Amino acid sequence: MDVYDFNCCVSLSSHTLAALNEFVVEQQHHSDAGGSSNASLLSEDWRLSQFWYSSETAKIVAEEVPTLCDGVHARVVSLACLTLYVKQMNPNASLQLLEYDKRFQQYGSDYTFYDYNLPDEIPSELKHSCKVVVVDPPYLVRINC
Repeated sequence: MDVYDFNCCVSLSSHTLAALNEFVVEQQHHSDAGGSSNASLLSEDWRLSQFWYSSETAKIVAEEVPTLCDGVHARVVSLACLTLYVKQMNPNASLQLLEYDKRFQQYGSDYTFYDYNLPDEIPSELKHSCKVVVVDPPYLVRINC
């Protein structure tokens, strides 16, 4: 069989096809709503295991952070917790986003690249300087090839 022969019998299960259709519709919705109030939150990237909190969950977590800061100006790190970062939970908190996805560089100095494979490699200015660290790590699978 020629490797370029696409006339073989490849098909998707009905569940897989439904999930794919749902994903395509959602992506179309995001691109159609380009100027919406959620424009500051980039779309989820399921390939990076990114899934945003519901508005209710983000609100609950965001309201807890000032309590943990004890009402003082505090440094807060959001490690892979992107919805919380966008929620801007407390104007008195200095919020730093640690994230692997470089699309978030658009947030400027609030963004720090973080590689989950090198967990100890964080900027020295963040070490031992954070009052609160909110972590929502992606599901990662280690593949040994």
